[in-house]
Amino acid sequence: MSSIVTNKIGKYTYIYESVSFRDENGKPQTKKIPIGKIDPRSGQPVYRPEYLERVHGTKRQPIISDSQVFTVEDIKQSRILEYGVFSLLSRISEQIGLTAVTKDAFPDLWESVLSLAYYIVATGEPAMYCEDWILKSESYDCGSMSSQRISELLIDIAFDQRMEFFEKWGALRNEHEFFALDITSVSSYSELINDVDWGYNRDKEKLRQINICMIIGEQSKLPVFQIEYNGNLTDVSTLKATLETASHLNLRNIAVVMDKSFCSTKNINAMCDADDPVRFLLAMPFSHNFAKAQVESEKKDIDSVDNTRGPPKTTGIK
Repeated sequence: MSSIVTNKIGKYTYIYESVSFRDENGKPQTKKIPIGKIDPRSGQPVYRPEYLERVHGTKRQPIISDSQVFTVEDIKQSRILEYGVFSLLSRISEQIGLTAVTKDAFPDLWESVLSLAYYIVATGEPAMYCEDWILKSESYDCGSMSSQRISELLIDIAFDQRMEFFEKWGALRNEHEFFALDITSVSSYSELINDVDWGYNRDKEKLRQINICMIIGEQSKLPVFQIEYNGNLTDVSTLKATLETASHLNLRNIAVVMDKSFCSTKNINAMCDADDPVRFLLAMPFSHNFAKAQVESEKKDIDSVDNTRGPPKTTGIK
């Protein structure tokens, strides 16, 4: 009969196979056979090869774990990271094809680009705080994401690389859905943005502005293309410039759907230009003179009795 026992000698703990038996006089005896020791770092048993060979295939064969074991010192020096947000966003990015397109367009920067994107989606905070988020969250191995590093990252992404990304991303999304386009303006006090200039501000603010145009997937609501223009450009100029760029990126068959804020005689005439027409659907308020004129021109037909259908005749209740 045998059992496994340990014995600590100094700073090491040794493992023995204790075998009980009776000697020739019938007296009980115990014999201890050294078979290994405890690893002081991992706390796991380390058996001698000859012992493992001897008990191989028997019930006495020890279970050797191949999982990584951490010491108390390892735990003290470790840190806890939030994993859920990264797991969710990275999985979504892979499923919609964004990860593959980003790797293809930015082979040396894709990890930093996606990490910054995940941070903005997860927190909505300014990019300057990304470093703090990276330190407490699971992320790609992108190194430092300090404010200085993010500025360098955005400078490193050349215009041609951005256009290459938009072309590949748009080609992928074009297989699944139609596109919608929207134009807005953002006011700014900045003296460092070249495109910020005086223009038509819908909020009547006395600030310079920049025009932003975005193309979005109609069903997925995913952004497909974004571009900025000088703040003094009119809406229709911004629209036509965007559609021309989208054509170069092979974003075809775009029908622009606009709200009534875009409605003006100048914009409509420009989009109906015979040399460069734009396919559009535009909401028109009845306060617009053109809308009033169209209703007035059809009024004689609207008021005609011949064009009025009365309620169906009844013959009583059956």
